Amino acid sequence: QEQSNVISMLDGLESWKNSERVGKLTAAVMNELSSTSVEGWGADGKVIVYWNGQQIPQDVYLDEAFVAEASMDELKEALVDAMKDASKQSGMLIQEKCKSIYNEFGI
Repeated sequence: QEQSNVISMLDGLESWKNSERVGKLTAAVMNELSSTSVEGWGADGKVIVYWNGQQIPQDVYLDEAFVAEASMDELKEALVDAMKDASKQSGMLIQEKCKSIYNEFGI
């Protein structure tokens, strides 16, 4: 009985250590993602949106000639395409970072 309690306590301690380590790794990854930039392109690069790795928009580039010539529908389509591309790029980056955490713990 006493040995079982000690083993249970040690298992709990190990679990707590792992939780703390996961928390630290997650915080480090989130910090890294917040300072990482991804680009999403629309209209062959005439519209570019910049997001950080946490999928928060940071900036937009609009080619002046494209904006002057494009219809409102073309401009909206280019912006949506650029946002979809940035979302995809950012999502892939997040997956990559999550995999590194999983690998760290042998998951």
